[in-house]
Amino acid sequence: MEAGQANPEPAARRHIIERPRLTRLLTEAEAPIVLLVAPAGYGKTTLARQWLADKPHAWHTSTTASADVAELARRLAESASALAEFDASKLDERLHFTPDPEKEVEVLTEVVARCFSGSPSSSWLVIDDYQLLMESPAAEALIAAVPDAGLINLMVTSRRRPTWATARRIMYGEIYEIGRHDLAMDANEAEEVLHRSSRTVAPGLVAIADGWPAVIGMASLTENVVAPEDAIEEALYDFFAQEFFNTVDVATRELLLRVAVMPTIRRVACDALLPEESADRLRRAEDLGLLSRAGFDWQMHPLLRKFLLMKYREQSSKDLSEMAVAVFELALAQRDWDGAFSVAIEFEMVELFDALIRAALNDLLGVGRLATLRKWVNAANACGRSSAVVRIAEAEIAFRDGSHIRAEALAAEAIDELPEHDDLRAQGLFRAGQAAYFNEHYEAALKHFDKCVQAASDVSVEREARWAAFIAALDSHNPETLGYLDEFAKVREPNVNDAVRMANAKLVIAMRRDGVTEALSDHAGTSHLVHRATNPMIRTAFWNTYGWAMALNGRYEEACSAAADELQDAETYGLSFVEPHAQLLTALALVGLRQLAAAEALLDKVFEFGRRRDDLFVLVNAAAVLARLHIARGDCSKAATATAAYDTSKASILYGEYLSVRAVVLATLGATEEARAAVTAVPDAASRGEAQAFAELAQVILACHENDDALASAHQAITRIKALGQIDPFVTACRAFPSLVELAIHSGNADFTSVVLRRSNDVELGRRYGLEINTVAEATRSILSRREEQVLDLVSEGRTNEEVAGLLFISPVTVKAHLRHIYEKLGVRNRVEAVTRLAKERAPEPQ
Repeated sequence: MEAGQANPEPAARRHIIERPRLTRLLTEAEAPIVLLVAPAGYGKTTLARQWLADKPHAWHTSTTASADVAELARRLAESASALAEFDASKLDERLHFTPDPEKEVEVLTEVVARCFSGSPSSSWLVIDDYQLLMESPAAEALIAAVPDAGLINLMVTSRRRPTWATARRIMYGEIYEIGRHDLAMDANEAEEVLHRSSRTVAPGLVAIADGWPAVIGMASLTENVVAPEDAIEEALYDFFAQEFFNTVDVATRELLLRVAVMPTIRRVACDALLPEESADRLRRAEDLGLLSRAGFDWQMHPLLRKFLLMKYREQSSKDLSEMAVAVFELALAQRDWDGAFSVAIEFEMVELFDALIRAALNDLLGVGRLATLRKWVNAANACGRSSAVVRIAEAEIAFRDGSHIRAEALAAEAIDELPEHDDLRAQGLFRAGQAAYFNEHYEAALKHFDKCVQAASDVSVEREARWAAFIAALDSHNPETLGYLDEFAKVREPNVNDAVRMANAKLVIAMRRDGVTEALSDHAGTSHLVHRATNPMIRTAFWNTYGWAMALNGRYEEACSAAADELQDAETYGLSFVEPHAQLLTALALVGLRQLAAAEALLDKVFEFGRRRDDLFVLVNAAAVLARLHIARGDCSKAATATAAYDTSKASILYGEYLSVRAVVLATLGATEEARAAVTAVPDAASRGEAQAFAELAQVILACHENDDALASAHQAITRIKALGQIDPFVTACRAFPSLVELAIHSGNADFTSVVLRRSNDVELGRRYGLEINTVAEATRSILSRREEQVLDLVSEGRTNEEVAGLLFISPVTVKAHLRHIYEKLGVRNRVEAVTRLAKERAPEPQ
């Protein structure tokens, strides 16, 4: 059983025979990975098909596109449909939101492994022509990891041994290899092929061919021809091919030459590019063994194709070029981007690169095929064909690589060279705007987005540009922010996705203008709507905003729940770049709850991600949460170090929050001059409520140090904090400067302080100043997602990963991923510690 490709018809090819000695070797092999490794023409594919004919298997024929890990993953998912039900569109959706699939091989491996989770036992995945994907370490890593999931066996046919197939693995029986020596025909097999022909067998041929099946097969088509004794091995095939070619009629020769131009011989291409009478001649070529069937299409042996193209060039290079252009244009019309590129590069038609990139750009970006696009751009530049179209593609690649300055420069340069009404101009303006935004060039970003709206002929482009403009205006504290949102509202789609996006926007604005408490109250209903949104990026963005608002409002349990939903969506869709943001939100909430070990473990992961990606946004936010953690542990010196680790510009959206936490820490440490300078540097009008709350609390602490009217200052600050709904800054400041609790009590805010400290598990701190705090904790909602709770419950019963996978109908790889996230959230190192933690939390409290 195979996906998208039927078995060839062996009866039509005289040199295909059953080879029992080889099938016996395969049958006796017990390794889960089998390699068939030899040069072209050794019957690797034929042997694989023969042996697997009666076994459940999925088949992937590699092409140059397989070196793109995104395309490889997608094609493997399609192949898996031959064995198990799997919606490959889920993978396409995941790839759409992947900045760079080559950096997320582990995630793609989990998705691909899941494709095979319902396969029959002892199923096989075949990767044919594996050597075509070996230029990509990511593609090789993906293939190497699939059998590790234990769901399927792997067979590889290749001209080169995979890099992961080490001598040690072969020696210890993890991998079984059949090489060139075994695949060569012995005397009996060669004689059987040659005697099937009605022609006379040439004396000594078997010895000259040295068992090379392709040569013996081609020789079987010739009559009484003796190869030169001094012929080198590489020339033997061409010698017999030439002899056979001379015996074929002229019309069939012309047909074979034209067919050889096609990288893949598809029936639809033959019908479009060849004369009507060609169908009979193609069937005749198939009967002769020159072509083999692949479903409705045909395959030509690579050695034969190489020979025929050589003959075509000798006959008429002009005709060859014209045929190549026709094949290219048909591939373009059929959106066969890889076929079009193969033709353009093989026949050195570099002038066609612009047309190809222009046509395929958005399709490739839509499924994360950056490796393919990068290869095309490099080929164009190497041939001196750099153009505005190529630079737009380069800008897209640079943007996804995180090189925003380069992306902005490339896009801006390309825009100037494109005609005013060129659709690609709007795309270039949008990308330039996004790059400028990430470079914190907000005014330039807004100008690019405005021009994009004017240039866009597609309403979807206009809609995204208007949304991006709103975000840029929001983060730059532009006074026209609401106007930008209104413009987006005019073109938004009437669906749940844009409803959630609008609610998210209004939540952020309300948090800044009206306070967190009111904002959460006004938009609480959206939390019940978000599960119906189909765009995972919109869903995770809402959960992050909503959860962060909850944490700042001191509703830490609910913040953990929102973070769990965000992380669940990130896991479901494989959005690994979202996970650090969900982990950071969880860490903030856990610090609020004083679950500091778990928070620290998550922060380690976040910092690791931020440093690996050089993501300043993640690093600065993580440093602010780390400072809170050190404060909770009573170590303000470390908190000061954490808030001095990164420099941010005053225009940065990170500036106010980061600096204001530092102001509280410095004020606590008695560094009054530095603290006052930090407070002054926090711009009141341009900062979020969080920064304003921290700044006012820092001033209260400074007033205590300087014997000013601290009580009045505390009353004013707490009144403001209540209005802003910024409870977490108050919790953090009380932990840093405990005397603030006493000031809060004496300023008439005892009840408020009691409730807040109970929520944050700072009961002892409150009691130190005489507060009577109810020690009966609220029902604690799990910080784990529903699926993670199910996994941990089964693990606590002593189940293995494989047993958990079977009971929950997921793959063992997915179970491992869930356990990894459970360990991070709970701050434990292994399953034993996780189960112990679960038991303690579920144990009844002593009476």
